[in-house]
Amino acid sequence: MLNKRGQEGFTLPWLITIIVIVVVAIVVIFGTTGLFKKIFGASEAIPSRLEAVAQVCKAGAQIGGITAVDYCYTFKDVGGDHYVNCEDARIQDALRRQEITSTIQCDNRDLVNNAVANKCAELSSRKQKSAVFNNGALSGCSGASQTCAAQGGTKKQQQCDTELENTIPASDLDQGEFCCKRK
Repeated sequence: MLNKRGQEGFTLPWLITIIVIVVVAIVVIFGTTGLFKKIFGASEAIPSRLEAVAQVCKAGAQIGGITAVDYCYTFKDVGGDHYVNCEDARIQDALRRQEITSTIQCDNRDLVNNAVANKCAELSSRKQKSAVFNNGALSGCSGASQTCAAQGGTKKQQQCDTELENTIPASDLDQGEFCCKRK
């Protein structure tokens, strides 16, 4: 008579192992294809770099941990040629939902526009052709198709004097150069 153990088909441990392997395979497939995001609505979530900037803005608004220059006039890269400061509508909305009010006001539009132009000049010197600021709420740089001189500007090795000049993007700027145009 043959041993009964040798004649068994699938034992319970084998069946459990196969089920676990199938479940793990499904989880891996869903994870790599992004189906979890679609199923659980995570595609609506704030991207991680934007969330990191929002956390810095939140800390600055709550405890005054950052200066007005960082809050208003410093644009951080959040990926995909997008740059934000703490005035980005998505960040401000997140702060409002948490009932956080900042004491810092970014009311000098000329300085904000100069900060955008400075960032465009910096990106142009790195051969980046375009950028979007605050999700399109501020004018971005679109490759600066004209030279500095053609736009009536002067190339300088230092930042423009914001009281007398505007910084404008230009196609002929080298690393560390700025195109300044009198106001």
